[in-house]
Amino acid sequence: MSTTITWRRQELGLSREELAERVGVTAHMVERWEEIGLDAEPGSRLGDLFIGKVMDALEIEEGLIFPCVPDSPKPGDLIITPGSEAGTNIEGLVEHSEELDIRISVPDRFGLSLKPLKEVTGEDYAAIGRHFDRERAYSESVVRRMESTLEMLGGNSGEWREGQTMQERLDEVSREMGEDLDREARGGE
Repeated sequence: MSTTITWRRQELGLSREELAERVGVTAHMVERWEEIGLDAEPGSRLGDLFIGKVMDALEIEEGLIFPCVPDSPKPGDLIITPGSEAGTNIEGLVEHSEELDIRISVPDRFGLSLKPLKEVTGEDYAAIGRHFDRERAYSESVVRRMESTLEMLGGNSGEWREGQTMQERLDEVSREMGEDLDREARGGE
């Protein structure tokens, strides 16, 4: 069964403030998630971190409906001013990039900046590449954890305690994965 944050929060009798405290965010953030959606995509480090924390706080194992509504461009996104007249092919966009005010979202030390296409440097493209390398590495680590989890659940790892139920093992593995994700999100501390 699928559920929304609001429905499950209310079912548990939690206020937005109480849920925010459990997750470690502000009540305003919980309100935003309920009203608009998550600002980070599921499958990204930040998205998975928040989704995992919300699911733990709401005592949900699966089926959470968590809309993703990014409020800013992602690294590498092209931004085209509305009302452009340049056709839809890439060559036309590049050729008319100045008059169309085409910009690229580039990661920098402050978050993201929008740079005119003609001003994008090799270092900017390298920053975009590093962003996607980090995201790929994160996705690969999630796949490795999932493979490891499947192995553990199959009983091949030898990490089952005597008398441990499958649900207890799942809860333990889920908790360990959440701790690993939290550690990675804090930069490997």
